[in-house]
Amino acid sequence: MYNVMIVDDEEPVLDSFAFMLEKGTEDFTLCGKARSGKEAIALTAETHPDVIFMDIGMPGIDGLETIRELQKRYPEILFILSTAYERFDIAKKAIPLGVFSYLVKPISRKRFLETLEKVKIYLDEKRINMLNQLKQAQQMVHHTNWEIKNFLSSIPWKHLDQDEWERYKEMFSISGGSAAIYLISISRDCSEEIDADYLDSDVDSVKSSMYSDIISRLSYKYQLFSMEYLGKLMLMIMQDRNSARLLKTVEHTIREVIPENCSFICGAGSFRPFNEFYLSFNEALKPFAEQEGNSARSFQEERMAAEIRKAVGSLKSFQEVLELFTRYMDLFIRDSSLELFKGKLIALFTLLEDDLTHSLGDSGQLIDYVRELEALRTADDCKKWAVRSLRVIVDKSAIYRQEHRPAPLRKAMACIDAQFADSLQLTEVADTCDVSPAYLSRLFSEHVKMSFVDYVTSVRIHKAEELLKQQSKSIKEISFAVGYQDPNYFSRIFKRYTGKTPSAYAENSGRGKGI
Repeated sequence: MYNVMIVDDEEPVLDSFAFMLEKGTEDFTLCGKARSGKEAIALTAETHPDVIFMDIGMPGIDGLETIRELQKRYPEILFILSTAYERFDIAKKAIPLGVFSYLVKPISRKRFLETLEKVKIYLDEKRINMLNQLKQAQQMVHHTNWEIKNFLSSIPWKHLDQDEWERYKEMFSISGGSAAIYLISISRDCSEEIDADYLDSDVDSVKSSMYSDIISRLSYKYQLFSMEYLGKLMLMIMQDRNSARLLKTVEHTIREVIPENCSFICGAGSFRPFNEFYLSFNEALKPFAEQEGNSARSFQEERMAAEIRKAVGSLKSFQEVLELFTRYMDLFIRDSSLELFKGKLIALFTLLEDDLTHSLGDSGQLIDYVRELEALRTADDCKKWAVRSLRVIVDKSAIYRQEHRPAPLRKAMACIDAQFADSLQLTEVADTCDVSPAYLSRLFSEHVKMSFVDYVTSVRIHKAEELLKQQSKSIKEISFAVGYQDPNYFSRIFKRYTGKTPSAYAENSGRGKGI
């Protein structure tokens, strides 16, 4: 339904137009009548019309001048001129004003309703376009937030390469090449000091509100990215500033936000280039390591969760994902409460489904994690449920990704899987696939959720794991077999990806020492 205002100094015209509106169409409603330009300007502010029928020849401010004045304030209104004379000079003046139609009195009912039908078609299309633009904007915001979350959550465990960093710089309009990581934790006893600004009695909701306030205040001064990470607020501040002064600013902002008697911990990392962000994160984690005995394990859990997400996204077999998942559960199942164990599983499966939803679009929740886990009473039941649910996620992800990966990416992955022992370069593989290196790099980032280099490394490490489980080769021979000419470098890379040295991995797999 669209609102229509009629502006004319002749009462019969006002009554005639009003009658045709009320009896001739269900898509428009009369919101007001005005008898002069001045009255129309005042009435528009009250009634907010979508369409105005405007008489030209009125005393005082004429129709064209009234339109000029209204367009300054309400550019979205549609104007239809009506006049007793068909004058070219008036029509010429109306063209720059963007008038929708020009009607000559007397206006027949048929002409009046035909004009309204054209108006409806135009406004309907305009509304649809606006809704589509809004939907696209919302999707873009959702996609950007997902990318920021993915970017920040990878920092604790991943070394960004140049291609990934350039992609993030362009995506987020990042200025500069260095950043500092901050971790902030507000004490839970702050819930007892809540003032009127924090009415929600839930402690975590209150902390999230305070974190949002901190982010908002710092955003006025710095370019930063943020997310809640393991119950803490994680900030990445991009500008290369004086570290001591920046820490004072951050701490001062926290004190402005939290109640006076609340305590907090603020860990600050130094400014570092993109390939050393993880070192800045480790520096920010130090104050918490002194207070939290389980911080090292929390970090390991987060890293393994990221490895599971990466394995699902890169189409690893279910058995391979399950091995990672089993190690992940074993980290905390023995010395955690059942409720904490359930919470860890919900958090991980939420991330896995979020990854899948990001690829599929709004596909709906595959599994009602909270409801199903609440019904379970033992850790063993939770583990069995988790394995079944993991199979659903892995299978769904594999089906979609195999069907929708671009042909050049599939060709590149096949090339890497077949030639992982060779010296593989992005430019050479891109040539084989008949695409540019930049395009191929973007395909890996968007569809595999890892860089070209990371994918090559993951293939090599997976093959090394298979060889280490066998009895036939030494670590040096395995290093050469999977494409590493330096066994020491191979050992460092292997430990970074698996958390164990090749020797320790072999021993845990049933092989003897001294290989």
